[in-house]
Amino acid sequence: MGRNKVKLLSKGSQYWIRMLTNDRSLLKKFASEIKKHIPNVGECIIEWVSPLEEDDFCEYDGDDMLRKLCIHRSLLGFWPIKTQGSQWDALGYIECKQQAGCSDQQVDAKRIFLLVEAKAHKDEMKKGSTGATSPASLAIIRNTFSKTQKHLGATPINNWTTTYYQFANRLAHLFIFKEEFKLDAYLIFLNIINDCTYKPTSRRDMEDALQQAKVSLGVDHSSPTLEDFGVIELFFDVASKKFI
Repeated sequence: MGRNKVKLLSKGSQYWIRMLTNDRSLLKKFASEIKKHIPNVGECIIEWVSPLEEDDFCEYDGDDMLRKLCIHRSLLGFWPIKTQGSQWDALGYIECKQQAGCSDQQVDAKRIFLLVEAKAHKDEMKKGSTGATSPASLAIIRNTFSKTQKHLGATPINNWTTTYYQFANRLAHLFIFKEEFKLDAYLIFLNIINDCTYKPTSRRDMEDALQQAKVSLGVDHSSPTLEDFGVIELFFDVASKKFI
């Protein structure tokens, strides 16, 4: 747990998020597309901290995820630190001025944090139920889910620990960043479309799958809207190597 080595695939969402955070030409496209959805960051720099080639393309979860982002906080009490399910496909931040690094205790208040979840096929939206088994861990997860549901005005209040658990998990982590830690953060759902080397999925199919997840979780008409809450949906077309 914490720092996770992953099998390096040559197709699918893991491959493309690796390319988008490491390949020079795709890095620029990715950064440009993200900035379109975040106000007043046109001249700012996006720094990715995972997955990076020099770090064996490792992915992070739990408090190691926070440390990788130079956030001097802990998920303790908000999320079971030893529970699988919070491993992130990519982590980064936006800063408009060079900061002093992780030794600066205030650096986390000066950055805009980016949490990325990537999918390359519509069926990946349904990513199992929580892996937590202990009553204590389940209680922590349900408490954070309940607070997230209340904040978003989710209706009806459905069980977030089943079919669309990972989608709910991501919303809950954004809630922790924004409402518990009082940090500026965005959750990016990166949808890889038209990947003929994997399971080619159209933008329409991915949009339908996203909508089904939102309806199931009761956040399709949330207040604030997911967009206002900091959720960004991007669509990267493998065929053209462009965001559409």
